[in-house]
Amino acid sequence: MTLQDAQFYIINLHQKDWLYHLDDDAVDCLRDVATVKQAHAIQKNVDLIIDANLDWGIFDCPLGFCVALHNNELDLLIESHEIPQLKLS
Repeated sequence: MTLQDAQFYIINLHQKDWLYHLDDDAVDCLRDVATVKQAHAIQKNVDLIIDANLDWGIFDCPLGFCVALHNNELDLLIESHEIPQLKLS
């Protein structure tokens, strides 16, 4: 698991409007938008991201990255080179 892998995964959740507070349970938080199977898979991946203990730099942790996404600060941070350019498919 690399930082960029984790960032891509979280951005993908955000783009699908499936981003939730990562300290909470995905099954509880996503019950209205995802199946239980999808939510379990998301929780497993989020656990891997958190357990990877990556250096999130200015974001401090995955939650800080989520806050930046939620506050629409990601484009500004990419332009200022605080995070690498992310190419989303």
